Amino acid sequence: RGATATSTVTLNGPGTCTIEARQSGNANYQAAAMVVRHFQVTRAVQTIDFPQPSTVSLATESITLTATASSGLGVSYASTTPTVCTVVGPASARAKAAVAATITLVSRGECTIEASQGGNASYLPASAVSRTFTVKAAPPAGTPDTPTAVTAAAGVSSITATWTAPVPTGVTVTGYTAFAEPGEATCSTTGATTCVLGAEAGVTYRVRVIAHAATADSLPSEASNEVTPTAPKTPAEVPTTTLTLTTDKGDISTATPGQTIVIKGTGFAPFSTVTITIYSTPISLGSVVTDENGDFSIAVKVPTELAPGNHTFIAQGVAPDGSPRVMKLAVTVGLRNVSDTSDNLPMTGSALTGMFLVGIAATVSGAAMFTLSFRRPRRMNGIPQAG
Repeated sequence: RGATATSTVTLNGPGTCTIEARQSGNANYQAAAMVVRHFQVTRAVQTIDFPQPSTVSLATESITLTATASSGLGVSYASTTPTVCTVVGPASARAKAAVAATITLVSRGECTIEASQGGNASYLPASAVSRTFTVKAAPPAGTPDTPTAVTAAAGVSSITATWTAPVPTGVTVTGYTAFAEPGEATCSTTGATTCVLGAEAGVTYRVRVIAHAATADSLPSEASNEVTPTAPKTPAEVPTTTLTLTTDKGDISTATPGQTIVIKGTGFAPFSTVTITIYSTPISLGSVVTDENGDFSIAVKVPTELAPGNHTFIAQGVAPDGSPRVMKLAVTVGLRNVSDTSDNLPMTGSALTGMFLVGIAATVSGAAMFTLSFRRPRRMNGIPQAG
């Protein structure tokens, strides 16, 4: 069996590569006939990565753009809309590293920048890549520019919005307000460029941001990416919390299967989804969207199959800062009264006492009426006569 030998071939450039294979023999073997093989080495393909610029204000005056070639060679730039923007950048694409270009903003309109890389002895020219972005008019005097690069991240019953502060225009920005579309959810900051909005699970949103100043507000930003928040997940065990729910009848401690109870909770993110579950074994009772204050009220029905004993209503959602928020209502569930079709809360204390007293009064009154209606038989000549 012959031996196999391997060698590494280094490719130095395009062209024809010729490899000779020899074996000089030994005491037992004559030298083998040389074998020659040829193959073509072509120039490598390269591509350009050129991120899409955001809308910019004419007040910005200039911006910096960077494109990179997969070959590591430098990229050159050209403006195809010189009345809107011009390029101050590399004159040559032969640099060994990616270089940035400064784009001078001339007027409002659509600016198109083309990035190219002409290749070299080892790489083919890359396909040119163009990016078009809007140059908007500068804001009026005394008005802050618009925030840019707004992004949204979906959370549980919430959205985290992040943005880039506007380019300074000589106006001091005092804060920001982010608002969701659709809906009424907003969040505000006094300088931070991120905040959390409450959101309805399963709804697809986009977010815009306004910058505030003492003199005026900016125009709304461009819309963010689309996001769809999720609903809180139901844990297998009762979540731990010290926060308590209440009802439209106040605090209660008992319930019956089939009974309808209006549960109320507070302190959640405004316009966010809250789920309602009853334990021991978790049974979903529905969900509700909070109001502008982060409060909710929902009518739920105690499951008819619920076993007698101690159970807990749980409301799950998020607080205004996006952190989990859980509230509870512990109740003792009794046997269902099959003859009771009402949805009223079970009566306790003074209510039961009142009904007991009314029952006694009714019994006494009935006895008195029976006594009055009974007449003694008359006697005539010692013989009882019918009344």
